[in-house]
Amino acid sequence: MPQFKFKPCPFCGGEEIKIDHVKRTIEIIKEADAWRVECVSCGASREENNHKEAMEFWNKRKWPDINEKKREK
Repeated sequence: MPQFKFKPCPFCGGEEIKIDHVKRTIEIIKEADAWRVECVSCGASREENNHKEAMEFWNKRKWPDINEKKREK
């Protein structure tokens, strides 16, 4: 299986992106599994319910891509 390739960070352009399994608290009582994808350079991150959703969100995000803006200049 090929390794998943993350797009660079849309905020700082960082290319080192990590994904970690985390526990988050819901309603102060329950814990739920989540996956956080995060830029190592600037800390921009997002949590999703599963590994695949977290990876896909990072690459299909809807925020502006600063790398695209740099290429346009």
